[in-house]
Amino acid sequence: MKRQSISKKVSMILCIAIAVVLIVTGLLVNTFTKHMVTESIESTIDTESNAVADKVDDFFAEKGKMVNQLLSDQAVVRYLDTAKGRKDALKNANYKDMNQALESVKEMNPDVAMLWVASEKGNFLTGTGNVLSPADFQLTERPWYDDVHNADGLYYTNPYMDEVFGKVIMSVMKVVKVDGKETGIIAADLFLDSIPSIMEQYKIGDTGYNILLAKDGNVIYHPDKERVLKPLTEQGGDMSKLAEKMASGKNGLTTVNQKKEKYYAGYEPVDSTNWSVATVISQDEVFAPLKSMTTKVIIIFSVALILLVTITYLLLRHMLRNIPAMSEVINKISAGDLTQRVDINSNDELGQASENLNSMLDSLSSFIGVVQENAAQVAATSEQLNVSTDQTAEAAQVVAGTVDSVNTGILQQIEKTKEATETVGQMSETFRAISNESNVVTQQSNLAVEKAKSGETSVNFAKHQMDTINEKVHSTANIISRLGERSSEIGKIVDTISEISGQTNLLALNASIEASRAGESGKSFTVVANEVKKLAEQSNAAAAEIAELIREVQKDTDEAVNSIRVGTEEVEKGTAVVETAGSAFNEISEMVSKVSGQMNEFSHSIQKLSSGADHIVSIIEDVDHLAQGARGDFENVAAATEEQTATLEEIASASRSSSERALELQDAISKFKV
Repeated sequence: MKRQSISKKVSMILCIAIAVVLIVTGLLVNTFTKHMVTESIESTIDTESNAVADKVDDFFAEKGKMVNQLLSDQAVVRYLDTAKGRKDALKNANYKDMNQALESVKEMNPDVAMLWVASEKGNFLTGTGNVLSPADFQLTERPWYDDVHNADGLYYTNPYMDEVFGKVIMSVMKVVKVDGKETGIIAADLFLDSIPSIMEQYKIGDTGYNILLAKDGNVIYHPDKERVLKPLTEQGGDMSKLAEKMASGKNGLTTVNQKKEKYYAGYEPVDSTNWSVATVISQDEVFAPLKSMTTKVIIIFSVALILLVTITYLLLRHMLRNIPAMSEVINKISAGDLTQRVDINSNDELGQASENLNSMLDSLSSFIGVVQENAAQVAATSEQLNVSTDQTAEAAQVVAGTVDSVNTGILQQIEKTKEATETVGQMSETFRAISNESNVVTQQSNLAVEKAKSGETSVNFAKHQMDTINEKVHSTANIISRLGERSSEIGKIVDTISEISGQTNLLALNASIEASRAGESGKSFTVVANEVKKLAEQSNAAAAEIAELIREVQKDTDEAVNSIRVGTEEVEKGTAVVETAGSAFNEISEMVSKVSGQMNEFSHSIQKLSSGADHIVSIIEDVDHLAQGARGDFENVAAATEEQTATLEEIASASRSSSERALELQDAISKFKV
């Protein structure tokens, strides 16, 4: 699988990181800017709606002042107080002054369509242009009559389309009182031609517009003239909700959906007329600069991202140009070639890493050389131990054969001792018979001579057997002593193996420490060091087992030597007893020879002979007991020899295992070229 370079990986990661940072930054900037724009436009809309409402309110407040001024004109007051009916409406003495006052005010206010007064007593209406209501005019039936009387001050009617002027007009009215008595109504019919100029004066942006809504919900001004004098609620949706808020006299800011577009709408009541003004602008226009700025930011961020990633990639590629060469050298090192060295002339971290790697390779080469020498020494020592173990095993087998032979001789001695015991017993009986039958001493003397010779022969044979046993026991003792010396030599060899294993273990520990300092590059050497450590620990454990077995062999050998020494002493005692018996038989032979001359002493001699025979029986029985004891001791020696042989076989097996481990260690180390 093809591996990507570090520069590409870092560039990709940096590209992602920078992209994330730029995206987050862009989103934060966009959110913050959008919030600022929203706050700004909301403030602007609120300010504009207040300004429009104030302007409209000023317009109608000014007209209200005009009505109040007329109300303070005495000609108008006197006319309404003195007018009695429609017939004399134009003939009243105060009409001319009153009408002149109305006309003069109308001329100064182009927005006034007509100024007029209505008489409560005369039930008529008259105004500028000598207008007079028809005869069937009923003041109390006019739709605004009750409202103007219920109003606390000026009363503003809802706009309506006037048939005479053909325009939308509205009226400002107020009740006239004289001495607390209502005498009539004074009013001004106003053109609303100035309203569009006021509304358009405070339009926001290209898509912004204003709406003027009467208190009955009808539109007084809208850029779409078809919607004038129509309820705003007819548009439905959000505009209907906006109309309800405006008609209720509330103020605020909201968003409305209209023709699949979103609009900001700020609404404010007109205090003088209880109307309401709304300032509307499209959100698309509001956020158009933000969208343009966002597009520019995206372009700038993209160019910056490309430049940063490209510069970073080129810089990383330049700084890491030596890594492929280092990687190639490390691959050769991992294959076992420790003669390789990294040649990077740089003052940065890579140069320092190459120097550290070269130092580690020097230390590792020295360590591998030492391990190779120790491995060869361990292998040679293991072979030497194998040879020594085989020789010791052969010697043990020889000892076992010798012990078996000695054991067989002891068995034969026991049988001969039994025969001698029986013979001496019979001789004792014979002596007793001779003592009882002293009259036939002469006839039996020849038989006594023969028996004495036979006893002498048996005693000599027993003496010869005891000498043979003594020689065998001494030989066995010498062999076991040599076996103990061999065991001591094996112990020294095992101690040497333990020391070598300890040194190897220490070298493996040092190698592990050096390899761990090398990091990833030293992992392969860590594995080798661990294997060396395991082999050293196994060799040390095997040497410990061999040492334990040798101590047991030495202990058993010491016990065997002690047992043989005791057996030797007992055999020497038996030999002395047999020699004593031989001397006794010689004396018997001489006494039998002199029996003729000593017949007087025959009875006494026979008694002595009988007593000596009993003593011989006792001595032979003692010899038999000693032989039985020697037999047990030799059986113990044979068992100890078998155990020693088994122990030596275990030592040989452990030695062969140690030799195999040493060879494996040599094979593992041989892979490295130093």
